[in-house]
Amino acid sequence: MSAHTPGPWGLIKSETGPWAVFGEDGSWVATTCKRQWKTEDTANARIMSASIDMLQALKWAVENPTDDAYWIAQAKAAIAKAEGKP
Repeated sequence: MSAHTPGPWGLIKSETGPWAVFGEDGSWVATTCKRQWKTEDTANARIMSASIDMLQALKWAVENPTDDAYWIAQAKAAIAKAEGKP
């Protein structure tokens, strides 16, 4: 399995409609499809962007099962990012 683009990942809304997901170094990761009739385009972009944060929280939980406070905080932050909340 090859390595993924380093995180954190961010979002940029293009002028033509779809969202672009970018790595911390500015490298392109993914683009959502422009679906004017679909309201989940923004939600899809958010969950793609948050996936790297979710992966890091899960890795921490597996490697440090007794450090609940840290990984739960990271998981909550990843969930908030995926849901577009501050």
